[in-house]
Amino acid sequence: MSKQVRTGVVEQLEAVRASLRSQPLSPEARQEMEEALTSLEQEFQVAEAADPTPLLDLLRDWEARLEAEHPVFVGVVSDALQKLSAIGI
Repeated sequence: MSKQVRTGVVEQLEAVRASLRSQPLSPEARQEMEEALTSLEQEFQVAEAADPTPLLDLLRDWEARLEAEHPVFVGVVSDALQKLSAIGI
């Protein structure tokens, strides 16, 4: 994975985490979202050494779930996917 791609992914994950902090969520929902984001970050670390396709699939699955449960985050995740796609992931 190129440095540019890694930087883009890290920046998008940080943007999602910042957006999460600013949302008025219940403690349970916040914890669930934090756990999902942590899982996503761990998947990214594994994907760095391998094919990035599973990471993109994971992001898309996460986006579909969020679209139903937390529509505010859909825009952030969609933006992240578009940017990752634009840099070749």
